[in-house]
Formats: sequence, C-alpha cells, structure tokens
Amino acid sequence: MASLGGFDRAPVTKCLCALIGGCSIVAHYLRKRPQSVLLFANVVEKRQVWRLFSSQIVCSSMGDGVLFLILLYNFRMFERLMGSRKFASILSLQSMFYLLGMFVCWFLSTSISSLSSFY
Repeated sequence: MASLGGFDRAPVTKCLCALIGGCSIVAHYLRKRPQSVLLFANVVEKRQVWRLFSSQIVCSSMGDGVLFLILLYNFRMFERLMGSRKFASILSLQSMFYLLGMFVCWFLSTSISSLSSFY
C-alpha cells in the first residue's frame, strides 16, 4: 500500500492550513496583531464578538504561525484515521471548550478582583 502524501483525504486540515496561514500572513502585513487578541472585557463590554473567532485563527507571530501550521499539517494523519467529519467535530469542540475555559477564568478573575475591593 502506497503512503498518501500531502493533503490527500484530509480536506479539513487543508482548509484550516489555508485559512489560518492566510489570515496570519494578512494580519502580519497589516500589523493588526494586537487587535485580534482575545480580551473578554472587549467582547462583553464593547460587544466585539468577532474577537472570539479571530483569536482562534490568527497567530500572534510568524514563528508561532509556522510551528502551528507544521503541527496542523502533521495532524492530517489523525483526520485520515478518524474521518473528516469526526476530526472537524473534535476540533470544533476543542475550540469551544477553550473559549469557555477562557471565559470562566476571566469571569473568576473579575469577580475576585471586585470582591477584594470591599476590604
């Protein structure tokens, strides 16, 4: 059996590499990296919901982007083993749980800081 090279039978990984790589390169050349950083204060108070999505697909530096793309490229074998639908659902759930965990940490840090102001 011949080994599969490149992105054969890995459409989710192919799309993610193109999306994340393209958005990171555009953000790097437009110098918009600080605006894509996820700050829940901006999301909650200023209603900047787009930050939830841009923080997931834009890498903060070119080095991080290259390493992330290499890691994602190597994950194509997991997509081939599990199937594209299951791989995409696992990545989506991981992303949602990450955002939920970040929101809980932000909420706890703001509530603890507001409690400490009473003393």
